[in-house]
Amino acid sequence: MDKSHTEQFLRLLMENQKRIQTFILMLVPNFSDAEDILQDTISVMWNKFEHYEPGTHFAAWGIQIARNKIMNFRKKKYHAPMNFDESLLEALVDQAVMMNDELDWRLEILQGCRRKLEQRDREILRLRYEEKIKAEEISKAVNRSIHSIYKDMSRIHTQLQRCVQRALKKLYGNKSSDTGEYDIDFAGASVEFLPLDQSLDLWETLLECLEGRVSKEKFDVFQNELGSDPVKLQFYCEMIAICIGLDSYSDVSMDTIINRYSIEQLQCDCQGGQISFYSLMRWSVAAVAMFAIILSFMVLNKQSNEKPLAQLVDQDNCQWLLVDGDHETAINAGQPLHKGIYRMSEGYARLRMVCGAEITVEAPAQLELINESEVFLIDGSVAVNCPPAAYGFKLRSKTTEIVDYGTRFGVTANADGKTSTHVLEGRVSVQSAGTKNKPEMLTTDQAMNVAIDGKVAEIDCQYRRYDFDIRDRLVAIPGKRLDLADIFAGGNGLGDAAPERWISPVKGEYTVEMRYGNRYLPNHLSQVKDNPYVDCIFVPDGGEGQTKISSTGLIFANCPDTQGMYWSEMSNCNLMAMSTEGKVTRVILPGKERKEVVQSCIMMHANLGVTFDLDAIRKLANKDIVRFSSKLGIGLRAQKVKFGYPADFWVLVDGELKFCRPGMTDKDGSETVDIELAKGARFLTLVATDGGNGNGCDWSMFTEPSLILE
Repeated sequence: MDKSHTEQFLRLLMENQKRIQTFILMLVPNFSDAEDILQDTISVMWNKFEHYEPGTHFAAWGIQIARNKIMNFRKKKYHAPMNFDESLLEALVDQAVMMNDELDWRLEILQGCRRKLEQRDREILRLRYEEKIKAEEISKAVNRSIHSIYKDMSRIHTQLQRCVQRALKKLYGNKSSDTGEYDIDFAGASVEFLPLDQSLDLWETLLECLEGRVSKEKFDVFQNELGSDPVKLQFYCEMIAICIGLDSYSDVSMDTIINRYSIEQLQCDCQGGQISFYSLMRWSVAAVAMFAIILSFMVLNKQSNEKPLAQLVDQDNCQWLLVDGDHETAINAGQPLHKGIYRMSEGYARLRMVCGAEITVEAPAQLELINESEVFLIDGSVAVNCPPAAYGFKLRSKTTEIVDYGTRFGVTANADGKTSTHVLEGRVSVQSAGTKNKPEMLTTDQAMNVAIDGKVAEIDCQYRRYDFDIRDRLVAIPGKRLDLADIFAGGNGLGDAAPERWISPVKGEYTVEMRYGNRYLPNHLSQVKDNPYVDCIFVPDGGEGQTKISSTGLIFANCPDTQGMYWSEMSNCNLMAMSTEGKVTRVILPGKERKEVVQSCIMMHANLGVTFDLDAIRKLANKDIVRFSSKLGIGLRAQKVKFGYPADFWVLVDGELKFCRPGMTDKDGSETVDIELAKGARFLTLVATDGGNGNGCDWSMFTEPSLILE
């Protein structure tokens, strides 16, 4: 067999050995015997690999060979005390085959459950499954009876199994209207949770079986229970999957396979100078290791003994740095991330933890990777998506400890430690860090704030704030550019506001629906109390005297004479009522593709104006603002083109005129305004007036309005 076939065999074996091992252990519940059968199975698979048809189910092929090996084993040890009878064996074969495709899913969940155990319990599992120390040896080492060790191990295994069952129940469970209990649809069977005492008893018997210590009488009772109760039979299959997951917890490598299955015994007949299978295995391992070393040197120019905890899988307009004392190192997409502190000053980034949790980070932010399933959020905002494999993932801040139970959630931590947690889907526990308070359980649409002093309070869940994809932001870039239309609608400039909001010029209040029809309200100014970033909105009319444009009394000195009327409320969307009959359509800037989409825009059908408080926005962004940029123009109907009337566009900073575009129609297309904002500038004012010929069809739009940060 040539080298390419050898490498193919190794790859397939590494991908499928858990499935084959699970099948064997289900039918022969003894670690030592199952290991011998597995070695014999792999030997036959290797010798017959030339006959294996690529693309077919490798695990199914291996299982069939394993089944024959099990039958041979049973013939040789017919009188062995731990042989299942024929009817039970056939039932187990059916269950094992059905479980095969779902095994990887269960084992991924198990990894997250194992991390939730107490340190003492994890150490017992490590001794048993990684160090291969049996219960009898453990009992001698800790000076306790072997019976108490089995009791402890039964408790730990039951805890793990129930953790996996709860995760699967959340994913697939259905609640019975009759009993109120949950069933799990798994491998074609409907399985309920066993009472705790029965679960512990079954686990104790199985653990004794696995180590060859069970008595004939106890084994007979065990198999009678499995053969007469389908629930316990299914429970047994789950127990074996748990044992396989714990036994195979560490990554399976080529070297592991060589050492675990004594591959040196599986050599070909060395005739004519043929190279043994063992030699080829070793050659492959060496080649892969050398390639990894060279690749690591080329990419990182250094070696690290630490295992990566995460990987940076995607980013957008991002500056992502590893902080090491006074030194900062730029991180590129695809690069592995190790233990340490990472700071992001601009953009978005998504990293995937080893445990499977995906964290989308929004600048500015700083976090520390603690281990493969724990992150400390120093400050900033993150959105977390935890698949079943990441069950138990932990996110901490200065004041809060959040534990995932299969969910999507968002967290914002201030530099002083104040932390808010918002559950978009699923369930998390939230606890004040450093206190003995019991954790609070939050479910979908619930949110909680933990103050600096540790006090907790329920708050409204800001779903839109954290339900984002890093490619969704056309305008906003954290730490670099804020979306002024989002700020106008009450958002943070990064897209968390509702897509369609209106402010009434009459009282400066948000309304739940669009109103339409000309209203005469010349030089009327209303402060916007529900949005700290919008100082006021107003109806400009220079013919009625001075037009005030801020709550502090700034004047629009160049304001033209207008009708003093406005048609509809100001909004952050391109919806517009085209007539008094209330026919609503969308309008678009000339040159844009005519389709009904919500753009990032501030719609201010003449005559209207809005003033933003730049000081408040600076505090929001934690950065200075250096420029204002936007496209502007008269909108067209999306359904039917109709020319708009002329309108005037104005931009002022602290009452000083910075931009004017009079008499603009839809024939003029769109224009761009780009204004430098002096350090300390307080107010930015955007105005649309009717052009002196009435405000009919003056659908004035500032699209993609942006504040550029320092």
